[in-house]
Amino acid sequence: MYQKVKEANDKNISDNDKKSKETEAENQQKADDEAKQAKATFLADMREIWEDDELQISDKVQYKDGKFSIRIQGEVYEATSFKGLVKKIEKDDLDPKKYLAKQKVDTKA
Repeated sequence: MYQKVKEANDKNISDNDKKSKETEAENQQKADDEAKQAKATFLADMREIWEDDELQISDKVQYKDGKFSIRIQGEVYEATSFKGLVKKIEKDDLDPKKYLAKQKVDTKA
């Protein structure tokens, strides 16, 4: 009898672990999808506002917990959108294009 109860209990624990892992995976997938969408919007806004369809987002720009952030000269700038980040960077008299867009490498030497 004890063995049957233990087996049933172990099965319930196993089922709960499986459901928990599935929920975790779904939540992670939703977060990844949200991040991809936010980055795509950021890039589209950057290209539209600066009128350059070849611009790419700098590797230094990070997206986490619904915010974009970048560290410039020891200061962390955060905002939920491209325009918000630009405004914060410009507030300190810095050129946002220099920091938010990947810089093209000059191959002429």
